Amino acid sequence: MKVPLRYKTIEDFAAWLSEGNHKPSAKFLRDMIVGIQSARSVNLTEIAAVLNEDINQHATQKRLSRNLIRKELADAVADQILNHAAEYVTTSTTLVVISHSLEKPKSRMMQYQDASSCFTHADYSFRICEIVAHDTDTDFYAPLLSVLWSRNAPDYVSDTDEIRKAVERVFTATNGRGVLALSSDFLPEKSIYELIQNQNSRFTARIVNGHLIYHRQTHTIDDLIEHCDTPYGGTMFKLRGEDSDSTNENLLFMQYGSVPIRLPDSQRPLKLVVLKTTNQSGKAGKAMALVTSELKNRSRQAHTDHIATQFLVWNLSESILEQKRNFSPDGFRVLNYERLQLLMTLLHAVIFFDAQTTGHLSNHGVSLQPIPGDYVRDFLLPGEAEVLHRK
Repeated sequence: MKVPLRYKTIEDFAAWLSEGNHKPSAKFLRDMIVGIQSARSVNLTEIAAVLNEDINQHATQKRLSRNLIRKELADAVADQILNHAAEYVTTSTTLVVISHSLEKPKSRMMQYQDASSCFTHADYSFRICEIVAHDTDTDFYAPLLSVLWSRNAPDYVSDTDEIRKAVERVFTATNGRGVLALSSDFLPEKSIYELIQNQNSRFTARIVNGHLIYHRQTHTIDDLIEHCDTPYGGTMFKLRGEDSDSTNENLLFMQYGSVPIRLPDSQRPLKLVVLKTTNQSGKAGKAMALVTSELKNRSRQAHTDHIATQFLVWNLSESILEQKRNFSPDGFRVLNYERLQLLMTLLHAVIFFDAQTTGHLSNHGVSLQPIPGDYVRDFLLPGEAEVLHRK
């Protein structure tokens, strides 16, 4: 989704976000946003270095750290971005919701960090929920909201509760416009089920486990996948490999269809879209199931659109996470929880600006069309096939 910007430079964007604040807060916001973008880092030492003020660098760093305690700025900045971008969200805009950890190894002294989890498993205390808007037929996307919480904070209830509050906050700003795109690859299934239980929600959701009602009988998702008729066919393309030097692009054959279902304890009619794949050797891949409120007819194109939505979730989620990794978010050195929340909000502001000026979907790991790039392919592109035919 392309949001028309009222500013062309990061300095103008920072000035817009700081409007209405007292001078110390306004200067702090401008310095942090410009500094994060210039340093490509959330580390205060590196931010202070690129600001290059006419004072001792350590004094700049201390000033920035001191002002990070202004917790009211986190909501103010986030709401200003969200409310501005929400004006351009339409009823058909896809809202991709993902949750991920903020990993800070060896952060024993961090407030509300569970030190034991840092050393025994990857289940870090700090979690982030991102909600990103995207419109069909564009590579631009708009990060609407990013919120951070700790599983050890006094007001913590559950990850599902935090994700639900973030979604409600976005829908309040958009007046209910937008269609949720959810996937168990990036969200707990418990959270997905709670979000789709809302009778007014519009969604397409990939789920793996659970039970659904079909013809008044309770079935597992695996059962429905196995018995679903898949009358439609097509091809998809998927990248495999760890880096650009070893990446292969493979062609897969798709078979897909749907069955009418509903959730347990709900009378709302829904559809389960089932996608099955095989490679060119005939080996079957893992089938995929999508629960949706949006499939109004059984046409081939309608089914294809829902499969494309799931591909978007994969590609967009990887793009936004890659964009965030470029700023080394684990490089923060603040110990206070509220300081960290404001710091991550300011990073979100910079990512929003970059996404609307120079950013676009950088990850196309799976697609309904051949993926541009210099890959080793197990199929011929149209132009290559013509050359081979002439020979």
